[in-house]
Amino acid sequence: MKKTLIILLVLAVFIPNICFAGPGGFWGSSDSTVISNTAFDMTSWDGVTTIAPTKNAIRDYFYLLSQGYPFLDANATPNAIGKLLFDNTVTGLTGGAFEYMDKDGNVCYLMSVKTLPTVTGTVPTYNSSTQAITFEAQSGGVTGTATRVLFFDGDGNPVGDAGFEYNSETNILSVEGGVNVGATASPAIILDDSDSASETTDYKLGVNATDTGAGTEDVDIAEQIQIASTLTTIRAVNADGNYSVGTASMPLQVGANTNIVGEKKHLKFTIIDPTAVKTTDAEVCLIPLTDAAITFTKVTVTLDADPTTEFTGDLAYCDAFIGQANSTVINALDTEAGVLVDDSLTSGAVASGKCVYLILGAIDAATTQVSIDAEYNY
Repeated sequence: MKKTLIILLVLAVFIPNICFAGPGGFWGSSDSTVISNTAFDMTSWDGVTTIAPTKNAIRDYFYLLSQGYPFLDANATPNAIGKLLFDNTVTGLTGGAFEYMDKDGNVCYLMSVKTLPTVTGTVPTYNSSTQAITFEAQSGGVTGTATRVLFFDGDGNPVGDAGFEYNSETNILSVEGGVNVGATASPAIILDDSDSASETTDYKLGVNATDTGAGTEDVDIAEQIQIASTLTTIRAVNADGNYSVGTASMPLQVGANTNIVGEKKHLKFTIIDPTAVKTTDAEVCLIPLTDAAITFTKVTVTLDADPTTEFTGDLAYCDAFIGQANSTVINALDTEAGVLVDDSLTSGAVASGKCVYLILGAIDAATTQVSIDAEYNY
């Protein structure tokens, strides 16, 4: 009886501790291998099935989410529509970038903006040096109703003044800098006047390669306009050296009193019995008064035969034929074997309002003709 009472007393003392003491008893344990307060970590938590997190660890993780989602460094390209990953292996972006796949299966990038615009009118541009989108001020600014788009180099600086400017009041788009039409089989610039309802091409400027290959390229050019509702070539240049302007119905016209700059002109004349002419007067007026500045570029002289005494003389200009003030030699006309061809003139430029004349020198008695061709242009 006494032994039975002792056993019951021991059970009454220890069983509550074993069954109901919680973490310190049989049904629970404070051993860290069963319950852990270690903060959430994608790598160290992966695959662990025998350790449970504490309320504190779970609370800390959700609190972290409330402060901003910590995207993992996936270092991979999204492989499913709608998938968003952070990848620091993106070519050209050493700091990494977000990537996502759109509904068409295209991988798209979310670029960072490291600075916010502080001035009205700045434009966004990608800077390859900082690997970010920055906002740059527009060169020249924007005034009135003009909207301007500029181009920038890799350092975020405007590339000269090249760009576009659109004015909503005049409805004009201006291009600053060169325009390069993309390569096609028949590249052309086409203008269509809205007042011309029947035709879609009112003006066309195009080129056409007739011979191709390295070192053999030949390209022709044609300019066309509408004439009586027919697209008509009014100017054409081909690589064979032909340059045509105008048409049968629209011939080329040069305005009155107009000199074509660079067009080769000739002052051709022949002196019959030059000895008699010199006896009468050794200076012969050729152009009393130049109507504009001209430049002599070549002189050619030929006699009727190879003389015993070579012909000598000068082509010259002066302020006025009477008195021949400020006489200047354009070039000597001295022959050799009765001929002269010279395109390296002494002083070919002649100002407007000058007199051009011939000065006769030595003449063989047997010489009956002296023929002279003086080339010049405006």
